[in-house]
Amino acid sequence: MRTKVLGIAAAAVAASSLTLGLHAAPAGAAAGIDGGNISLVGALPTEVDVTATAPGNAVAVWVKPVVGGERIYASHAVRGSWGLPINVIHSVATAVENLHVVGNEKGDVAAVWTQTINGEERVRSARYVGGGQWDGPATLSASDTTGINDTAAAMDASGRVHVVIEAEVDSADPVRSALWAKEAAPVLGEVSGRGTDPSLDVAPDGTALVGFHDSNFGSPEVEVSRRTPGTDWTDPDPVLWPDDARAPQVGIADNGTGTIVFRGTEGGIDRVVSAKVTAAGLAGGPDIVSAPGIDTSRPSLDVTAAGTAIASWSQFDGSNYSVLAATRPATSDFGNPVVYEADAGTSPFTIPFTSDGSRRVVVHDGSNQLTFRYRTSAIQPLTTYAGGISEGEIAADADGQGNVVAVSIVDNGGASYVQADYLDVSGPVSAPSTAIKAQTLSTSFPVGWTATDALSQVESTDVIVSTSAWNQAGFTDPAVVGNNLANGPFDFTGALGRTYCFETQSIDSADNLGSRSAQRCTTVPLDDKQLAGSGWTRAAKAGHFQGTLASTTTKGRQLVRSGVKARRLALVATTVANGGTVQVLWNNKVIKTISLKGKTTKKKLIPIATFQGVRSGTVKIRVTSPTGRPVHIDGLVVAK
Repeated sequence: MRTKVLGIAAAAVAASSLTLGLHAAPAGAAAGIDGGNISLVGALPTEVDVTATAPGNAVAVWVKPVVGGERIYASHAVRGSWGLPINVIHSVATAVENLHVVGNEKGDVAAVWTQTINGEERVRSARYVGGGQWDGPATLSASDTTGINDTAAAMDASGRVHVVIEAEVDSADPVRSALWAKEAAPVLGEVSGRGTDPSLDVAPDGTALVGFHDSNFGSPEVEVSRRTPGTDWTDPDPVLWPDDARAPQVGIADNGTGTIVFRGTEGGIDRVVSAKVTAAGLAGGPDIVSAPGIDTSRPSLDVTAAGTAIASWSQFDGSNYSVLAATRPATSDFGNPVVYEADAGTSPFTIPFTSDGSRRVVVHDGSNQLTFRYRTSAIQPLTTYAGGISEGEIAADADGQGNVVAVSIVDNGGASYVQADYLDVSGPVSAPSTAIKAQTLSTSFPVGWTATDALSQVESTDVIVSTSAWNQAGFTDPAVVGNNLANGPFDFTGALGRTYCFETQSIDSADNLGSRSAQRCTTVPLDDKQLAGSGWTRAAKAGHFQGTLASTTTKGRQLVRSGVKARRLALVATTVANGGTVQVLWNNKVIKTISLKGKTTKKKLIPIATFQGVRSGTVKIRVTSPTGRPVHIDGLVVAK
């Protein structure tokens, strides 16, 4: 696997391992997955949205005209496979607009929309309750609302639905909010007494950031406001831009800091501009992202949990439309724009996604085609996956592993539908088997693992090991000891007195290389023959560690091992009905007294001590019981 993906030659090392240039971060390719028609054919859908939940899972929603009005439908994807459409609302609705679907990795999902009820527009929301059922909708707008112009929605890790609303209340245009926790009544509030084009993002803990456009009595500006759970919205803070500012988009990191991008006019040219937002909800100074002299439109934004940001937009150079994007580390400014699509045909809407590493994805709908432009590593050129036709709204989202799901509307008259695509960019998640215990009483043992992939099949797995001897403080460099393994377990042969820390790394059928797993370590003990001491009976004994045993009935006898470097010590011994007692000394200080009296048990593991770090010293095992009582020592665990 690794030689195929990374082109690394293997070299033979001790224990028949392969030493390779190992990568802790995933690298590799990606693959598009055509989900096809997920809505069934019929009247032309008018709105569509999608949310990614657990890796490989998603929920798409759409509005479709029916006799007497409109209905909202949903389809659920599990590992990229879409189910049949189900009703979100239980009756026909009127004038359904501003449709959103929001979710989290736990699988909580809710739909949010506006509809006309008795001649008045209201914001409504329904939760998915499982088993193909959605609960009855709740109203998330106040009764004094006379109109709804726009909404934005998000969900936090606790399943709370957050909504901001560009409302009409008589002659005013406030930005209102709603917070709907599970099994609770919605809590309504107000972000600002005046504003349009609201954008919303929410951190997992429920901290919310809103950006909106304020006409400011003829001097348009964009403003931000922030709310933590249990508090009110902060006073709106404007981004200090000297000219017209519109079309804000916001994103928030897990630490509560945020980013806003917007379209800011400079010398008659619309530029893409950004600003950071502090954890107190204050907007920083503007940072111009797009190049000078070219009009831009429709900026979009994605911010990772750690604060890495990507902004994308379309621009027109007088002859054709192109798609561009720029990225920004959490603690720096945006870099130079990169052309993601040189000729997008028609003016595209863009949706960007980024990782904290090198993975970038921009979805757009130029030339009425749902298109994914992406790279999964810094050395990979931008690549295209052509999704389905796009002749209406598009929507996209990324799951926690970075896989991107997108949906679009296909206009085919009375046989129109919603189609879906996945871009699989993440490798398998693997881990060494939990059957690997802290001590292994054999020099040969199986190493198993688990490996799962959200969207593709697991193709093969590498088993990687680092090792340290009983008299070494550190570990060897990682080495591949099982290469391109299709299944397990893998039979491993070790040596006495060594700690082995195993990792696994798998690749899927799309050539996505997963991250290296966390380590799982085991130690093969030193045998009793490796402990120095006189007056002991050394004999071959079946059923004991390495088939040998050191025995004595004499008080004061000692077994010694100097030059030990250990973080943890344990004794391998045999208990018998009249067994004696030993003291374990570390650098001549008693650290454990152990009774070997009990039911006859061979190869019993008895903890001695665990240190805060690796320590150097001499271990002595001294018999303290009266002469005549048997003591049987089988080995010593020296673990890192």
